[in-house]
Amino acid sequence: MGNYTDFVLNVKLKSDMPAPAIDMLLFLSDQGPEPKTLPDHMFFSSKLWRVILIGSLPIGSMPDTPPLFKKDDDDEDGPYWLSVRSEFRNYDREIVRFLDWLLPHLDAMDGDFLGYEKTEGNDELSLYYFKETIPFEPGAARYIEEVKIYEDSDGLVKQRAFVAAAPILLQPPDSRDRTTVHSSTQEPAVYLHPADKYSRLTHRPSQGQKGLDERALMASQRPSHPW
Repeated sequence: MGNYTDFVLNVKLKSDMPAPAIDMLLFLSDQGPEPKTLPDHMFFSSKLWRVILIGSLPIGSMPDTPPLFKKDDDDEDGPYWLSVRSEFRNYDREIVRFLDWLLPHLDAMDGDFLGYEKTEGNDELSLYYFKETIPFEPGAARYIEEVKIYEDSDGLVKQRAFVAAAPILLQPPDSRDRTTVHSSTQEPAVYLHPADKYSRLTHRPSQGQKGLDERALMASQRPSHPW
């Protein structure tokens, strides 16, 4: 049957999102009907795309926190906000595919923390960050970085970064000092400088999952929209 994945997301979205994207997010957050026409994106061919924001826990379980997708009550021209915590079986990497679809609509700055995922029975934690190839430059390529954090048998906490969602080719593989990183969504390959693909070791006493969860909590405690 597969294990459940806990998905947490808290993001600001552009105020001028196209109507089809707004309608889709209203449906996904259980605030509107399913659109008659689906976007041409691989996320919508995933097995559980309809429940990514509302969850699919068994009957009798504690309900997921209802997703929030809205504008500020006193700022109709302002950005949209999306806040999610759901649990479902992430069969087809629905989370990464959803972030790939959402990427063009994000109103974010380079390095902003977006959210995380963690699957039950697995100590590995995935943190998601918004990134730009050239921060603050108009037209810079935008992508989402996935940082996997895990603890090995020697008590070392390791982290490794990958490109999780990127719609375009960032750099050609034209020299030996570049590393090829393929998008986990099977989109076109993205090429980054080795500094963008790393593995860090931090020596610390083994604390099991508690230590990994603390990292997720610390990463998520950046200033966010006050609901």
